[in-house]
Amino acid sequence: MDQEQLQADLAILPIGTAIKLTGLTARQIRYYEANDLISIARSDSNQRLFSLNNLQRLMQIKRLLNDEHHLDQVRQLLAKMDVDHLEHHENRVRRNLKDEVWLASPFSRASANSRQNPFLHS
Repeated sequence: MDQEQLQADLAILPIGTAIKLTGLTARQIRYYEANDLISIARSDSNQRLFSLNNLQRLMQIKRLLNDEHHLDQVRQLLAKMDVDHLEHHENRVRRNLKDEVWLASPFSRASANSRQNPFLHS
């Protein structure tokens, strides 16, 4: 997991900040949480703490509900978005791994050396 993703997952924002940034009320946020549309971290004193990813999810929920989707539809759409995001992430990891394996292979070094010095194989 890269540094940017770790920062986006870091739950440090209080509910007041989430309210200001999303335009939602505390009641709406609690309702979404109670209906399993979002999972929110809790502090030791049981206060809700939000990450940037939580805020993005709240904005998705708000947008979907404003588009007149029902709660069950929103839940299904969010699940599909999560699957799509996971597949995209897995594909990116596979591409990166493939690139790293290629760069570590002797074939990659041989072709790189021949490109750097065309007289090596004359």
